[in-house]
Amino acid sequence: MKRLFAFVLMAACGGSQGHAVAPQSGPPIVWSKWGRDAFARAKSEHKLVMVDVGIEGCTACRWMHERTYKDPEVVRRVRDAFVAVSVDADQEPDLGARYEPWGWPAEIFLTGDGQVALAIQGSEPAKELVPILDDLAKKYASGALTLEGKVVRGTTESTDAALDGRCASAVSIFDVARRDLGWGGDLRVIEASPVDLEFYRAAVRGDADKRAHALAVVQGETKLLDPVWGGVYIAALSPSWDKPIYERRMLHEAAAIETFADALDVSKDPVWSKRIAEVDRYVSGFMTAPDGTFYSTQKDQPASGMKAAQYWALADAERRAIGIPPIDHGVYTDQNARVAAAYARAWEATGDARWLATAEKTIDALLASRLTKDGWVLQTAKGEAIEHDARYRPTDEEPRPYLQAQAEMGLALVMLHEATGEAKYRDAAIRIGKATRVTLEDEKEGGFFATTARDTDALVARDQPLGPNVQTARFFLRLGALTHDPAWKESARKTLAVIGERQMKGAGLSEQALYARALYELLGGFVEVSILGPEGDARKALWSAAAHLYAPRKLVHEAAPGVYPDRGRATAYVCTPNECSSPISDPAGIAPAVAKLEKLAANVCGGK
Repeated sequence: MKRLFAFVLMAACGGSQGHAVAPQSGPPIVWSKWGRDAFARAKSEHKLVMVDVGIEGCTACRWMHERTYKDPEVVRRVRDAFVAVSVDADQEPDLGARYEPWGWPAEIFLTGDGQVALAIQGSEPAKELVPILDDLAKKYASGALTLEGKVVRGTTESTDAALDGRCASAVSIFDVARRDLGWGGDLRVIEASPVDLEFYRAAVRGDADKRAHALAVVQGETKLLDPVWGGVYIAALSPSWDKPIYERRMLHEAAAIETFADALDVSKDPVWSKRIAEVDRYVSGFMTAPDGTFYSTQKDQPASGMKAAQYWALADAERRAIGIPPIDHGVYTDQNARVAAAYARAWEATGDARWLATAEKTIDALLASRLTKDGWVLQTAKGEAIEHDARYRPTDEEPRPYLQAQAEMGLALVMLHEATGEAKYRDAAIRIGKATRVTLEDEKEGGFFATTARDTDALVARDQPLGPNVQTARFFLRLGALTHDPAWKESARKTLAVIGERQMKGAGLSEQALYARALYELLGGFVEVSILGPEGDARKALWSAAAHLYAPRKLVHEAAPGVYPDRGRATAYVCTPNECSSPISDPAGIAPAVAKLEKLAANVCGGK
């Protein structure tokens, strides 16, 4: 997620709370949608485009719309000299990914020709925004405005040696940032990818120190559990995980489920199973739609405006008497796929059938309502409870193939196929993967996948966001293993190869970790558990043993026809790209066969 939280929380705690706002007089700011018409109007009226980007559950975003954008001095300047555009980063994840480095909210100022003049990170009180607006308007009118240059892409060298060097570099940056209970400075955010990478390296290197550190980080996360309603707050303004940030976002509930499942598998302590259930208590009680999909965020304060810390310290009845903080009822495919994958991971670790049923219900609902005839999935759908929300930004329901939605949905489908053996999930994943290559792959940029096409592409070139590109590569690597089609792996290799130093320089630790994990998977390969033979209890037992086995390099799937000898009975083969086990018919034989092959070769990722 790059630097999203650092900037949001810096803004939230940097003095913008509580500043006085004069009563608004005259007409308000008129917000337009992102599109060619807004840029054309700016050009014809000789104005700059001011783009406000954020999400509904973001506290600092709320301050901007409730305070700064209602200040009469701000309103007058925006109406006189700017075309105001509002973007919901959850609904339009291509624009969200483009401007995420500035955090939420982000204020981006562009010319009518699409060139960036200034990007502001975080919430700005009116007294600070007014002189910025004045300076921009004056310089633009006089032709003295400095504009941002074009982005230069990285190298396309894709040899194993070059990619191994990038993996080692990403891991080194990650390790330098390591602290006792996390990574980086004082801010602690519940995110899955840093913890996942630490547990992964602990397993494939046999590193007890990394294992202990990852467990300590996850233990720190438990300080953000809400003892009343369950679930977790998104972050803490302290390296010891106290001082909660009280926003609630489904992506962080999913991250908590994933990291708690990892902790359960690694430690074997049943307390982690209870903590998964504590997260689900909130998710199922407050954030689940009737069809089994999930809403997006919950604000940190009730409508009464009571301070967040006071509200969340109350008991259940007291909270409800004051009012439940507003929930963003948007149901976004990329987020829902991530949550479903987290529940599938919880099932792997706990064996609790409720969690797999939750994951399947969510994915089945998305496939039924959002899989298009062309094979890609929609990010949003009409007719949801979102229409009744009082929102700062308009809803967007244009049928676009967003890269992030395809990547996350594809990964969730592969994971469900591994859990259940159901062919429908594998087949849907392949269909989405093919549609992604046809619709979004940009051959001119040497393997990058672009975001959705827009009518502004001639002005603001389609972005190729780092995180969704890495997730697309990880999705394709798994498709390659599932299908034994090398084209998927080569497509993933090309994508990871063009992510060079320039792209990683501005990446946050979460994306560094995600990129390193993808390179481990490319260079080290998977430990594939391939199962074949007639349907029946014996085959199910083999599959169940493999699915519930904790091994970060493991990938479970049905053997492709003709790859392994058919012995006429249920059989499993455990293989890496370089070595295979003997045929296994006893489920108890899978774990030792995987353990024998799980450790990575010493030279992968520079031995790190």
